[in-house]
Amino acid sequence: MGCVIGTADAKARQSAPPLRGERLYVARIVGKEKSEADDRLTPARLARAVKIADIDRDGIPDYLVDYNEVINTHWCGTGGCNFEIWRGTKGGHPVRVWNVMVREYTIAHRNGETVFDFDFHGGNCGTFGASACPASFAWDGTTGRMEERATPSGNSIVRLIDPIPLTRPDVPINVMTASLAASAKCNTNYASDEVSLPASIPDIDGDGLRDWSLTIAACDNPGEYKLQQELFVTAGNALDPIIAASGGFYSLSLRTKPLSVARVNQTETCGGLTVDAEVCTQTPMIWNAATKKLEIVAQ
Repeated sequence: MGCVIGTADAKARQSAPPLRGERLYVARIVGKEKSEADDRLTPARLARAVKIADIDRDGIPDYLVDYNEVINTHWCGTGGCNFEIWRGTKGGHPVRVWNVMVREYTIAHRNGETVFDFDFHGGNCGTFGASACPASFAWDGTTGRMEERATPSGNSIVRLIDPIPLTRPDVPINVMTASLAASAKCNTNYASDEVSLPASIPDIDGDGLRDWSLTIAACDNPGEYKLQQELFVTAGNALDPIIAASGGFYSLSLRTKPLSVARVNQTETCGGLTVDAEVCTQTPMIWNAATKKLEIVAQ
């Protein structure tokens, strides 16, 4: 599909406001980080890439770094181009709060928020790379991070087949330990290192803390290779989340609090990487605070 982020035309590419103040600060950080890999990040190109925005409506300028404006394949691929969001702070320098590959984006105002409507690589939605994979995010002042939102069409489902790799906070030790153990097991039995890092996901149990999804390669037998997930829930303790569900794949719905969770019942004919793949059935699940597990909802 190529990298077609934003709506800048040829004239806008030719010139941009001079880099000053905190915009210059962001450009210098980005230029320093990328200069070893690419000496073509000239001040003029950085000036086109770093844009002023207001992601949280606090009146303090925020900044977007749109690598599509650099016109450089170093930072673009089948998943789009690097796209960064830097949040401005009162009396200090901006802080990077988003650094993800996206194919396209638009900025909208919904429900009193500035919402970024992105299109990601199709693999994040369990389909072909060229297939549309819309997802929306907005800055949440309560959690202090970019959070998932419903898309313009009203879709509030967060698929966890391959969660969007958000800028991660520190991963809890037990979650990272599980990731490393799965990686070591697969490297031994199948010589594969295709194990995802833990992904921060919306709050499942309603304790106000984000939870974790770990996609791992199940390699119990030599020659056998399949992916499955483990969902870790904080249950009030952000430093020591517990496994609430494992095996298979899951999806979340943002429409309810706590979130609605469903196990995706994948088969050979559904959810595959084909255009005509059937939509998989789902089994509703609910968080049980007593057992501290996600349990199947009785039908």
